[in-house]
Amino acid sequence: MNNSTIDSQMDSYKLYSPAKVSEASPALPTSSLSPIKVPPENFICGGCKNVIKDKYMLEGNNQYWHEDCLQCVCCRCRLGEIGNTFYFKKDMTLCQRDYMRLFGVSGTCTSCKKHINAYDYVMWSKNNVYHLECFCCSMCNQRFCVGDKYFEKDGKIICFNDYQKNVIEKVESDEEDDGDIETASISTVYNEYNCNETVSYISL
Repeated sequence: MNNSTIDSQMDSYKLYSPAKVSEASPALPTSSLSPIKVPPENFICGGCKNVIKDKYMLEGNNQYWHEDCLQCVCCRCRLGEIGNTFYFKKDMTLCQRDYMRLFGVSGTCTSCKKHINAYDYVMWSKNNVYHLECFCCSMCNQRFCVGDKYFEKDGKIICFNDYQKNVIEKVESDEEDDGDIETASISTVYNEYNCNETVSYISL
């Protein structure tokens, strides 16, 4: 992802007091505060749309927020507590971890190289993200079901049968030439509730 793309998708936020402004992280307010000219009654929260009367507020994506209202839509973490940046895409606020999990480093599908929209169903494997329809065997185009085993080699998804037939047989025939055996990581397709596994169906 180039810097201009990152800049357009990532926003930093600032901590405000109704009478003062600080460039510090919300968790670490500093004493270097300066007055701001906008009266407190003009601060409308970008989340709940109510007037902000709290002592502190956040500013990001050209909006003001209650600290409790600026949350990641996926994990519900309070973005003011985990750093000073967040991602904003298709009216969704996301922490860095969930943005990378859903859209990958590039924001494009590893297979077709096309853009991943915020409303797309995706599959992810390690650091790679795929459109649901693109997550299939690169050799036979077989679609996967929950529980199917697959291999990932050089960014390509290979079903268990094709890996055994094509890759392993090729390696065994090449073993006599150089003695090196190529390896690939094996994974299993899981559903969205097995969040600790390497692959999940994600629906936004």
